[in-house]
Amino acid sequence: MSIYPIQMERVFYRSPSEHLVLKGTILQSYHNTKCQRALKELLRVHPRLTCTVKEDQNHNIYYETNQDRSIPIKYYVGTRENDWKFVVKEELKIPFLMEQDLTIRVCIVDRSNEFDLIMIMHHLLGDGLSLLYTYEDFLQIYFHNSKLPQKELQPLKCSDLPKDSRLNFITRAVIHHLNHLWNSEKTIFTDSDFQTMFQKFQENNSNDFSIGVIDPTVLRQLYEKAHEHNVTINSILITALLYQVTQSSISTKPDQKVIVATNMRQKLFSNPVKGIGNYASCISPMLSYNDTKDFWSNVKLIHEKVQKQLNSKRDFFSLSQTFGVINTSIFDGLYFSSYSDFQSKNVCKVRKVLKAGQKDEGLDISNLGRFTLDANSKLTLVKDFVYLPPTSSSVDITVGVITVSNQMCLGLIYNENRFDYQTINLILQSTIALLTRVSESTHKGEHNEKESESENVI
Repeated sequence: MSIYPIQMERVFYRSPSEHLVLKGTILQSYHNTKCQRALKELLRVHPRLTCTVKEDQNHNIYYETNQDRSIPIKYYVGTRENDWKFVVKEELKIPFLMEQDLTIRVCIVDRSNEFDLIMIMHHLLGDGLSLLYTYEDFLQIYFHNSKLPQKELQPLKCSDLPKDSRLNFITRAVIHHLNHLWNSEKTIFTDSDFQTMFQKFQENNSNDFSIGVIDPTVLRQLYEKAHEHNVTINSILITALLYQVTQSSISTKPDQKVIVATNMRQKLFSNPVKGIGNYASCISPMLSYNDTKDFWSNVKLIHEKVQKQLNSKRDFFSLSQTFGVINTSIFDGLYFSSYSDFQSKNVCKVRKVLKAGQKDEGLDISNLGRFTLDANSKLTLVKDFVYLPPTSSSVDITVGVITVSNQMCLGLIYNENRFDYQTINLILQSTIALLTRVSESTHKGEHNEKESESENVI
């Protein structure tokens, strides 16, 4: 049995909305023994999958591995292609009780000659790329009985971050004051407390999602356009989504908060291991669509604003530096005071300073990048990938993007207590229609493969 301290990613521990979902459809009949064997081998490759979480009286939490644990499979018989959506929606309503539960789940929706493989991971265990790497390794083991090397990433520490990205003195002083306020509380919440809070959260924050796919021909043309205009696919997606959101009934102002998830692995490691860990961060520019300019002029303007923050170490690592300085158990109190009967004057002060719980108009986009299947392997028997990141607590719509070979899937996740499916689906379908129109070009630029593969944000 091994113990790993959890530091910066502790912010996710008692959050009621940290489910990451990845689904693919396998064009083979389901074999339970084969699946069980692959999951057992997967635990050897990624030992942290066997972890539960323990908390001490000082709010410190730890991963505790137990090699005797196994990943249970939830098995469903499906009759329609979309049955997996009902399974995922129900899974989003089930909390991870991490003192006893593993932080990953597997669901199978069997349709006789094919089946859906759904993996659901808690954000405390890893980020979106962690889930993708885990899913990919499972497929390699399942199809080819591959003997993969063990892959372990140490939990991210503040000392891992660049020194010149540190928070300024005033910000650090404010955070130390917040830590002092919270340290006087010494409130520990149990799994039982969390389960009660989670259910109250679900009463007003039940999530649903809409899924859309960009045609491979359109996607190829968009890559050509991105190369032609010297922008990224992500900037094109952000611009199209921003336009449709601001044109919709859910928007009341032109300026929108756009949270762009980023991947710190490439910044911190020269040759990053495809292991499990939280190496995600984000930037949060305020963006608007200028109706007096054409689409590609807007893309360039938005691209410049996004890249400016991505290229600034202070902006790029700001959130992670904050998590490295703040006592992240503060967020336990923030979650419980928001969604349960827990009340605290000190937590109210913390909330006011951090502006926690304030919902802005905008979107949160998490793009896993492009995942290429080996054309000479059985992995080509997997299709229709869908990625759903955790819903944002600060903006209205969360967008999950995954590109497998030449097919891009967009998933829009939203609070169905606030918005109806028809409105969100119209935003999604209008975005895809817009991307289809702007992809048309007489200039046949060469596809920039290097650029598309580096588009790995999470």
